[in-house]
Amino acid sequence: MSQLTLVVGCFTVVSLAACSVSDGTTPVTAPIDPAEASATLARGQMLVRDMCASCHGADLEGLTLDAVACPSLRAARNLTRAQVDLLLLEGKDPSGRSMHDLMKATRELPLDDVHAVEAYLHTWYGP
Repeated sequence: MSQLTLVVGCFTVVSLAACSVSDGTTPVTAPIDPAEASATLARGQMLVRDMCASCHGADLEGLTLDAVACPSLRAARNLTRAQVDLLLLEGKDPSGRSMHDLMKATRELPLDDVHAVEAYLHTWYGP
């Protein structure tokens, strides 16, 4: 009997979580399946380390390089999936302002990698 309750409880959580990211207007959440979540977060961590840390710092709290301010990535936890997609894939911040030549490398990322970065940053700073 308790196993049935657990299964029903998990199904409810999965259903609600899946609905929370489908419209692109809510903050990103990590994938539901634990194995998929682990692989996605590991991929996101690697991408952030390899692509983001050189400008935003190893602690992701921001740096100034050649008079260009690279802000903390702490605010990324509040961005919607659509906003992060716009930033990483088109080089535009949430207001639509162009980031010019900054972050050129992220524009080549497959969408799955962009979502891995989103998921990792969300867990890095918490909800």
